Amino acid sequence: MVPEDAEGDCLSLMTDEPINPDAIVEIEQLCGRHVTLRHVPSELYRRHMREVYGLGAEALAGEGASPAPQEEGGPPDVGTVRFVRELLSEAVTKGASDIHLEPCLEGLRVRLRVDGLLEVLPVPTDLSRHSMKVASRIKVMAGLDPSPSKAPKEGRIRYEGRDLRVSILPVPRGEAVHLRFLAPAGELPDLSGLGLSSHQCTLLCSAARIRGGLIVACGPTGSGKSTTLHVLLRKAIPLTEKIITVEDPVEYELNNAVQVEVRPKVSFASALKAVLRHDPDVILIGEMRDSESAGIAVEAALTGHLVLTSLHTEDEVQAITRLRQLGLSPGLLASSLRLLISQRLVRRTCGACRGTGESGGVLCTFCGGNGLKGRIGLFRITRVDEELLTAIESGADETRLRTVLQQSGAMALPDVGRRLVEQGITTAQEVTRVLGDGV
Repeated sequence: MVPEDAEGDCLSLMTDEPINPDAIVEIEQLCGRHVTLRHVPSELYRRHMREVYGLGAEALAGEGASPAPQEEGGPPDVGTVRFVRELLSEAVTKGASDIHLEPCLEGLRVRLRVDGLLEVLPVPTDLSRHSMKVASRIKVMAGLDPSPSKAPKEGRIRYEGRDLRVSILPVPRGEAVHLRFLAPAGELPDLSGLGLSSHQCTLLCSAARIRGGLIVACGPTGSGKSTTLHVLLRKAIPLTEKIITVEDPVEYELNNAVQVEVRPKVSFASALKAVLRHDPDVILIGEMRDSESAGIAVEAALTGHLVLTSLHTEDEVQAITRLRQLGLSPGLLASSLRLLISQRLVRRTCGACRGTGESGGVLCTFCGGNGLKGRIGLFRITRVDEELLTAIESGADETRLRTVLQQSGAMALPDVGRRLVEQGITTAQEVTRVLGDGV
């Protein structure tokens, strides 16, 4: 039974199964109120149970709070197994990209990242009593040693056809657990599905057909750079080309590529040196991080290889500055750069309720009532023309580079955002949230 309403000396309960009348009498004696009972369908009952007590309350209700032997690495109990299963199912239902379990002062906080934003998932107030058992269960699923450890651990889980990357981080109050859903290559959209205009798609595909040169995607963490580069590899590179990727870690598994994962004993630079001996036509470097790998990448780009990479910078100008800071001379940089991609992700207007948050007069179940569901990219694609090449080669400062970029004709991100707002694809508030005030 779940409390549904309380008014005065009356208490209303909800259930989905027959209840012994003696139980009602006992509840009335315990709470000192008159009790009424309403029978509802199981789906409504379970939804209300979750709203009142949190996800997995039923699963954990019968489990004890004693720390042994599970917290010492023994097998998790049935309730913990069921709770983790419900958590994964909820994440899939909501379309979450990440799950975070974080021991904190208030207990065990569970958060899902949905469409780029973290949202707290209601869970039982006493979930912290089971936190070690929950972490142990996830480690077992990932093929890791379930006992507590003072060292970080990584593994993978296969759940209902989906792969999840698991990271365990020791913290003062236990172990923080992060799970990331890895999208199969088959789920990658077309270039236009990312939010690229037809003109931008043409620019990208034209650059991908040229053997030799460097294509750089830039933007802050979580702006979709890896997805863009992988879609380009899968959709724009023919099967007659040999593709090798060097990533940390491998985000998408591609059928048309040989993929190398960077590990403690395999750096980007050492992996790239080995990759060049395997006769690649196209090389993807997950992220340009150090001067040695940057030098190898540019050398490859100048010797007939198409090189794709990403940089964690705000825009193209900062990407050029960052490449200079990695030790690339202005001449080599100007000779190798072919295309610059600057991007962000904004949430889409919900297609079910058209942004109202309601469908048929009730809360929209597709978007949860916030009027936004799914994401689309804002892109600025800049081809390195003669004027920009000259500015880079001459070592122009950021002010000069910005002036040249503005004159290139490529639509700025705020203008792209306004166009999507006019088309009803997103909202002005969402564009402002991502790009900042003054947009």
